[in-house]
Amino acid sequence: MEQVAGRKLRKRSIETCLDEIVEAKRSHPKIGLLVITDDCPTADIQRFKRFLRRVAELGLGWDLWIDNVRANLIDEELIDLFVAAGGSSLCLGTESGNQRVFGLINKGERLEEIIEAAELIKEKGLGLGLCFVIGLPEDTPKRHRDSIRLAQRLKPDYVFWNMCIPWPNTPVHEWFVEHGKIGDQRNVGTLIDPRGDFDMPVASTPEFSKRQRVRAWLGANLRTHVYFRHKRDLLKLLYLAVRYNACGDFLSYACRTYPLLVLRDLKTLVRRAAHSIAR
Repeated sequence: MEQVAGRKLRKRSIETCLDEIVEAKRSHPKIGLLVITDDCPTADIQRFKRFLRRVAELGLGWDLWIDNVRANLIDEELIDLFVAAGGSSLCLGTESGNQRVFGLINKGERLEEIIEAAELIKEKGLGLGLCFVIGLPEDTPKRHRDSIRLAQRLKPDYVFWNMCIPWPNTPVHEWFVEHGKIGDQRNVGTLIDPRGDFDMPVASTPEFSKRQRVRAWLGANLRTHVYFRHKRDLLKLLYLAVRYNACGDFLSYACRTYPLLVLRDLKTLVRRAAHSIAR
């Protein structure tokens, strides 16, 4: 957000960053992962390429992850340098698969560029991650399905489905003040966790109610990746699916993940979930 981070870019010394990495390696030799979390690490792409070259020269033997990568700032040289530095996967900020919604966020990218970058990442043998936001301005249940279809088309290794939070002093907040409702935004998470726990959406519109947003959120996770990993959580997921009218999404997930369990125990799970809702 501009009100939090401003619009100026503060560039730290590459050597200072490398010194800190080396010190971390010296102090904690069991560390095996280096994560670069930045609003846009490739904003100065040539500088970031220099950083990757230097990380590769250090030969730390660590895995390297990078968050928040813009698709239109990825090229083959960047990916090759990333791999040489220990990189194994890249996550693209995708936001929405619907052209109308995507265009309204003024991201400065085209959906075609995200698709091309995703394909290039996979061609290079890297893991692909996608990060979506549900409930952006003018999003609807129907338009949200375009995001699910895009995720299914690109076949990412992992997906983050965040719920839109219209923070104050942002254009998104102004839009929701005019077109929707905003609730208490304090201490609210934007993700559903592997146990099926989540915070209720804080914003809604007449076209995309809170209930519909939960249903979209649950369905997107169930449709696009194996995120809920424990059989013990299946009953809770089914309970949520029945409650929010997402039974088809649950069945798709269960058949894909636990086919033998579904054939044997689905009727029992349905009865138990219906009983829980009745109570």
